[in-house]
Order: sequence, then C-alpha cells, then structure tokens
Amino acid sequence: MTDLIDALDEAVVNFLVALRMREGVREQEFDDLCDVLRTCADAWTNATTIPKLAVAILVDLMHQTVVQGMSYSGDALQRVHHAESIIYDLVQRCVSNSPWDAAAEGQQLPLFN
Repeated sequence: MTDLIDALDEAVVNFLVALRMREGVREQEFDDLCDVLRTCADAWTNATTIPKLAVAILVDLMHQTVVQGMSYSGDALQRVHHAESIIYDLVQRCVSNSPWDAAAEGQQLPLFN
C-alpha cells in the first residue's frame, strides 16, 4: 500500500508543479496522474477505509488544481478546467464504494488529440 501512496504523491506533485510553474496541463504528467488514480480506485474498490495520507493527497490535489487554475485564461484555462473535471471523476472513483462505470473508462482528454 505504501508504494501506491508514494506513486500517488509523486504523480500529484509532478502534475501540480507544471501548473504552479505556469506550464499548463502537461500531457505526460496528466496521463501519469490519471493512471495512478485509476490504480488507486481499483485497489480501493472494496476497501472499507482509505489510508489517511492518501485522502490528504487527494484533497490537496483537488484544492490546488482549482487554485492554480485561477492563474490561467483563454485556451489554457479551458484545458485546466477539462483536466479538473476528469481528475474530479477519478477522485470520486477512488473514494466510492460502487464499481466504476466501464463506459467512462475509455474517456480521452480531447485537448491532446
């Protein structure tokens, strides 16, 4: 479990650093974050509890994504909002007790296509 939390922390830090440095939503960091969030969600699907550190990381991710997004405008802001939406869905999946909707699994982030 510690390896998973370490991977989550690293993916969140890498994603947020780009936003804080005004580099926008970088595709690789975003994809890595989404992959780790999916892994967490799968690992915690039937769990009755989630590690406190993981919850703290998820809360910080959501808060900082919104806060850092406030410094963007135009197309970059739209990209941040779209990424926020996908991250929000994945975080909900991490903390939900119900199985993930398989139809939503293949959702792509169109701003990188």
